[in-house]
Parts: sequence; C-alpha cells; structure tokens
Amino acid sequence: HYYESTGWFMHHQDYYDHYDRTGPQVYLGEWASRSTTHESALVEAMHLCALEHNGDVVAMSSYAPLLCKEGHANWNPDMIYFNNDTITALTPSYETQRLWGTYCGNEYVASELAIAPELRYRVAASVVRNTATGKTYLKLVNALPSQLTLTVDGLSIPAGVPVEGFH
Repeated sequence: HYYESTGWFMHHQDYYDHYDRTGPQVYLGEWASRSTTHESALVEAMHLCALEHNGDVVAMSSYAPLLCKEGHANWNPDMIYFNNDTITALTPSYETQRLWGTYCGNEYVASELAIAPELRYRVAASVVRNTATGKTYLKLVNALPSQLTLTVDGLSIPAGVPVEGFH
C-alpha cells in the first residue's frame, strides 16, 4: 500500500501498465493522496481510472483508513469523520469513492484519450461496462485549470454541460 503526494498520483497514472499480465494479481491494500483536499480527490479519481484500465492486474483495492473518530486521529487522511452522535465530515475523497462505487462496471472498454502530451498527466479517462445492466460509463477527470470539450464517437459535449445519465 502507499500514501503519496498529489503530484505522484498525477505522474504515475501508468503505474500498473507494465505489470506482468501472467503473474499474480494485485490487491492494493491501502492507498490515498496525503491530504483531504479537492485536489486529492481529483488525483485519486485519476488513479481509479488507471486501476480500472488495469483491472486484469489489480483485482481489488481499498482506500486508506475509512473512519476517524474526532479527537482520536492517528492517521491522515481518513475518509469519514464522526463523533459519538453523528458523521461530522465526508471528505472530497469520499465523494470520489462513492461515484466510482455507484457507476462501476465489470468490463473495461478500450478507449483513447487524445490530448496534448504536456497536459496528459492532468487528465484521465476510463470507460467501463456493467454487463448485468447493459450500461456503459465514461469517467473523465480533468485536473487542468481550464475546461475541456469532449468528443465521443463524433458527439461533442460542450464544457460545463452536465452529463449525468449519459451512457
């Protein structure tokens, strides 16, 4: 398992690309970016795209420690903070994990992301199909300081247009 900086996650999207496809599968026991910021959630989403792309190698992954009772923090980051009565904070990383758990597939769909090489480390994409429901999910993570326009099979989706439910 590993806890790395946001920069490490951006620059290591190919971490599992060169693993031996005939060797044992990986269980990534714990991983997280070392803070609880929105930038961390973005790079963790980029990492999840890479894990989906390498699902033939990475069989399972578990986020960093999930729960932290307020006043008893031994670790950072955690995903959910609570006290004796209630959940007090859900971090941006929680939302990333929730989205990936909600829109998951069991089959990776090969895709290509055409973007300038010098910007590639700040953008990630993954396409997965859920064979039980027949739905296909496109996940795009943009950590650039600007908007992108996405073209899918000739269909252009302008920046800022919500694509919830786009299959």
